[in-house]
Amino acid sequence: MNNLYLSRIIFILLIIANGALELMSQNITTVTPNRGQIGQRLNVFIGGNNVNFTLGSTSIQTTFKKGNTTINAPFKNLNQAGDEIEVSLDLGDTSLLSGYYDLEVNTQAHGILTKSNAFKIDTTSLRKTIPNSIFKWDSTDLTIIGRALDFTKVTVDPYFFRGTDTIYSTILTPRTRGKDSLEVRINLNDSTLSGGNYDLAVTTNGGILFLRNALEVNTIDIRGHVYLDKNTNGIQDPGEHGLQSFHITHLNGNRFTFSDINGDFVFQDLDTTTHQVRINHRYGSYTTSSSDTQFVVVDSIGYFDIKYGVNTINNDRLLLRSYAGRARCNEFVYYRNFVRNLGFESESGVLVFVKDSILTYDSTAINQADSVKGDSLFLSFDNLGGLSWKFQGFLRCNLPSISVLPIGSVLNGYAYAYLVDSANIIVPGSDTSYMNSTIVRCSYDPNDKQVSPVGRDSLGYIEKGTPLIYTIRFQNTGNDTAYRVQLIDTLSNNLDWNTIEILDASHSYVSDLTASGILTFTFENIFLVDSTTNEPESNGHITFSINPKINLIDSTIVSNRAAIYFDFNPPIITNTVLSTYITITSLEEKSEGLNAFAYPNPSNGIIVLKMEKVLENTNLSVKDINGKEVYRELNIQGNNIRIDLSSFSNGIYFIELTSGNLRYSNKVVLQKNK
Repeated sequence: MNNLYLSRIIFILLIIANGALELMSQNITTVTPNRGQIGQRLNVFIGGNNVNFTLGSTSIQTTFKKGNTTINAPFKNLNQAGDEIEVSLDLGDTSLLSGYYDLEVNTQAHGILTKSNAFKIDTTSLRKTIPNSIFKWDSTDLTIIGRALDFTKVTVDPYFFRGTDTIYSTILTPRTRGKDSLEVRINLNDSTLSGGNYDLAVTTNGGILFLRNALEVNTIDIRGHVYLDKNTNGIQDPGEHGLQSFHITHLNGNRFTFSDINGDFVFQDLDTTTHQVRINHRYGSYTTSSSDTQFVVVDSIGYFDIKYGVNTINNDRLLLRSYAGRARCNEFVYYRNFVRNLGFESESGVLVFVKDSILTYDSTAINQADSVKGDSLFLSFDNLGGLSWKFQGFLRCNLPSISVLPIGSVLNGYAYAYLVDSANIIVPGSDTSYMNSTIVRCSYDPNDKQVSPVGRDSLGYIEKGTPLIYTIRFQNTGNDTAYRVQLIDTLSNNLDWNTIEILDASHSYVSDLTASGILTFTFENIFLVDSTTNEPESNGHITFSINPKINLIDSTIVSNRAAIYFDFNPPIITNTVLSTYITITSLEEKSEGLNAFAYPNPSNGIIVLKMEKVLENTNLSVKDINGKEVYRELNIQGNNIRIDLSSFSNGIYFIELTSGNLRYSNKVVLQKNK
């Protein structure tokens, strides 16, 4: 009995000992490559003994450490056997210490695995160029500074590169500096070169050395600013703000751009000549303090500034745009609304948003609102400056389950805005409206193109004259930070390119529109992280509206897609969105032989319909935003009809009068006192 007990103890101890030995054998054995130079970006393969990285592979954290210096190496791939990972090691920081670095791999399966002296950064490196910033069209001498490098043995001319652009240099002779510096001459008199940061490559006996962002090439630019010049003195005084979305034309190159949220615009990469720049009149009655067309003589390198002070005689007018984000099944959809004051003075008003009845307002939307009445949400705005945009509400609505709202369902929304005077009374004739729609989706490509309204059926049938709101979304799904993102969108000839309004952008950008309708948005130095590092911060977007050309024939199709470039990689082509313009019975006021008008509109409950003449057997129908009839009256006599809607919820209603073959329809807004 005692022998059996002893045997069991020995067996258990052997198991524990074998387990300990197994744990001790789990270690990092290979790092390939195991050395590099400043300026390189390497894919490093790390293998181990008795390890399996499969469990939690995407959460593996890899670092190389030397004293207080730490280099993070993001995870890229896992081999099929699970015993080797691939990481990305960026040695672009010129301040990195040379010498041996220890490796630390933090895994879910094995904890922290280490390897001493796993990687060596060579002492030899490129440090900087002097100067490191020059202008295009210039020719100049540069000095390249190195560390532990004998430039006297360099015989191949160094070169600078950026994407497909290359700047070749010539080594100057005789050499006048020491071994650690090299003098070269470059010539930037090449119209095809683009501006931006260029990397440097120097061929040595030990291989090619790289220096990231070694040289900044600046283009000759005309920069401008558009502002509200209230006192017409041609100077931007305190309180006179910049104006967004003004359309500026570069007449020489037949190019266009738009002032940004601060009123700034730029035309880049110009040559030395006399340039003509013109501001275009888009909103009717306004004037500029200077000439609409300005002449800029570019006879040297640098930046040239022009300014446009704008004032207007438009009064009590609003421009409204509303669009929906992506509606994810079982989740939510965000609605964005923008109001623009087309008048001269600051204004106050109210925006009414009416959601699709199948949705529910999220608490974050309700908390923004002044009030919510049924499907209608009310948001007031104050001190909206002349010719200024205001982002009015970022409203989240929750979707029901997919069994209630299937994939492919269309969600319709409606926005309505009007001005109020100092007594909070609605300003007659100041109202404007906009309808939007989106489709419920359950899976999606993060780089895509959206249009609102989506219209009906697969061809997106919408009423002629309806403005389109386009959104281009992009996400860095690679494994490294993107320094530059460019969106290229070729616009349809059926659209009026002069009516572009930039509504929203996730990052700072520069826009450009060619005479052939190629619209470009460039996000320089965006530093867009990859989705594995930070998913929310890896996303970006831009949203703009554009009107169709007038007098389009029925069934005119407008198709659109975009190309998305991350750094200098091949483009990602988005999906194609379609909009087909047709004649539809409008939801606005229409008269087909029956002349009438409704007042007041908006109304606090009582609406009067006045007809030009007395008709018999007139029928009245009132429908809500969803097309449901909520009121009916038959065989009305007389030419004044009083409609009492005071028992209904605030929102949008559609009135229709019929008398035989005669018809009148109108949209009315019910806004009872809060």
